[in-house]
Amino acid sequence: MYERPAIRLPHLSTGIRTLIFVNVAVFAACFLATLVFLDSGLDRPVAYYLGLSWNGLGDWYGLGVLRFVTSIFAHSYSDPWHIIYNMVGLWLFGSMVEEEIGRRGIFHFYVCAGLLGGVLQLGLSALLGAYDIPAIGASGAVYGTLVYAAMQAPRMRTFFYLEMRWLAGIFVAVGVYMSILGLRHGLADGTAHGGHLGGALFGWVAFRRLRPFYVRLGRGDGPLFPVFARMRADRERQREVDRQVTLDQLLEKIQAQGIHALTPSERKQLERLSREMKRR
Repeated sequence: MYERPAIRLPHLSTGIRTLIFVNVAVFAACFLATLVFLDSGLDRPVAYYLGLSWNGLGDWYGLGVLRFVTSIFAHSYSDPWHIIYNMVGLWLFGSMVEEEIGRRGIFHFYVCAGLLGGVLQLGLSALLGAYDIPAIGASGAVYGTLVYAAMQAPRMRTFFYLEMRWLAGIFVAVGVYMSILGLRHGLADGTAHGGHLGGALFGWVAFRRLRPFYVRLGRGDGPLFPVFARMRADRERQREVDRQVTLDQLLEKIQAQGIHALTPSERKQLERLSREMKRR
């Protein structure tokens, strides 16, 4: 679909439209909240409290871990180009990805790419000793969609007739270069390169290893979180085994001693198990 050489802007898909709306709404809310509370002694922008950093993880009795999620929807209102670039990238590449994996899939993809980006950014921050600098933005998710889209249509031409594979390669290479530069010389340019690389890594893994799962999500098949679904299935199987064991024990007692030998609680158990068997 995307292999033809002509440049074609994708339509704004439903899931991407929702994600852009949420990001813009959070941006506006942070801006307005900062204006409201600025005179009340607020010493930093509200978006700071949504950002991910090592020092912030322990805030609010451990609820600071929620910043893994809040950080991927927050942007710096002092630099509007931050959210503009991210939302344009999300539209251009995320809409391509959503055509294959659907709305449920793109929501799942966005959060997971952002989470892995947050993990790598924390690792890079620890190596640089920047424990108190919060990271915000959807860049990790955008990089993830860029890499996934580039693997979908590597030869599709984009800006300046540059093929998608080269565009993704350049962006990832810059992120790697800046990360190495920061580690080697202790330099920080205010950009969460670890988050970019983490999102790009997830995009690669999602295409290479998780593509069938995401395609099923796009068709509406399969659970959103397979691990939890398997855990629920395992618990249900164990409950079924326990019910069968209890039923067998009650029937053995009835056969050996008669139904009058059952205690009131055993009678209730037998009635409950009988109702459950009939429902199945």
